Amino acid sequence: MRSNKHGFPQDQYAEVDGLRLRYWTTGQGQDVLLLHGLGGSVEDWSEAFERQDSQFRLWALDLPGSGRSDKPRRDYSLGFFVRIALRFLDLEGVERAHIIGVSMGGGIGIGLSVEAPAKVHRLVLTNSALLGRRLHPFLHLCALPLLGELLLTPTSKVVERYISWCLADPTKAPSKWVAIRKDLATLPSAKQGFLAMLRSSTTVLGMRRRVLQPIVMALPSLSPETLIICGKQDRFIPTRYGQRAATKIPKAQFVCFPDCGHVPHIECPDLFYPLVFSFLKEGAQLLSKAKDTS
Repeated sequence: MRSNKHGFPQDQYAEVDGLRLRYWTTGQGQDVLLLHGLGGSVEDWSEAFERQDSQFRLWALDLPGSGRSDKPRRDYSLGFFVRIALRFLDLEGVERAHIIGVSMGGGIGIGLSVEAPAKVHRLVLTNSALLGRRLHPFLHLCALPLLGELLLTPTSKVVERYISWCLADPTKAPSKWVAIRKDLATLPSAKQGFLAMLRSSTTVLGMRRRVLQPIVMALPSLSPETLIICGKQDRFIPTRYGQRAATKIPKAQFVCFPDCGHVPHIECPDLFYPLVFSFLKEGAQLLSKAKDTS
């Protein structure tokens, strides 16, 4: 159903651990949970809903602190996000789901695979966080008290600059996606939520070792078949982190999109979605055929 001014799917809300969380869902079949990155929202997955495959039921969730979900003042640890995702799936009666995570959402997907492997069918990590320490210098600076508040003043220019860093070619940014990014950035507590999530896992030196190390150590024990996708021009997370992870995760394949940045699902949907939906259907069969496209 299309209902709002941007032509996106109908917003729905669920209460999870006392938090009101927005989500989208559509379709029948195997469940797929879509997890956005830092500063993202369900609108990041609009192309997934446009390209809906009849074999899947899609679930896109505004994580706490993001989009139109509640943004409490609290520590946004990886464990917190994993618990929220699991309880959301339980609330909706989802016994097992494919997980597609971008950036921070990829880190949560890894956390889900570690914490509840029986809950995860196949895993897609897109420019995933928690695979190495380095991030975009802007995020390192935003981790600093006061400076982050100053840098993230939610003006149109700030939002446009951030979006330009996310894409290899900023002209590929869909206009309605840019418009909603600007709308969401001005919501009450949006800046507070962004900074709280960032600072829970990041310092001016990069990802906190206490957050990063358990995930890196757990990669060789991950059980889901895993597709790792990176944009060759990603400015936020070095491509080598994904390449390295693919050598550590037992059933993993690395694919690199040329001329693509941090958000391939937005910048390169014609490459991203056919590959991802094929992987969710075929799994290891596709992994044996997939090649680095760089």
